[in-house]
Amino acid sequence: MAVFWTQFSGQTLGTLVEGVSTTVDLPLDLSVVADDSTLYTVTHISGELPLGMVLQDNSITGTPREVSRDTEYKFVLRATYNSTINDRTFIIKVTGPDTPT
Repeated sequence: MAVFWTQFSGQTLGTLVEGVSTTVDLPLDLSVVADDSTLYTVTHISGELPLGMVLQDNSITGTPREVSRDTEYKFVLRATYNSTINDRTFIIKVTGPDTPT
């Protein structure tokens, strides 16, 4: 069985700052995929991505929205190639709450 992920479940993919555009590359081992990568997909199957961020190809990209306190977003991604499926749970942290005035 091919394993597409280079990190175990429960790992933090990054700590992002609210309002700052960024791209988080997914920890994928693309060497296990044959030349025709059009059959290879990653889907978001549960949990929440940070607001303002979207799954796009092999990364999570966008601008995390403002958070009232440092926030962890936990979600599950599924990598599929032919009939092989690998799921992983990941975390992205968003920081940068504003000080009250």
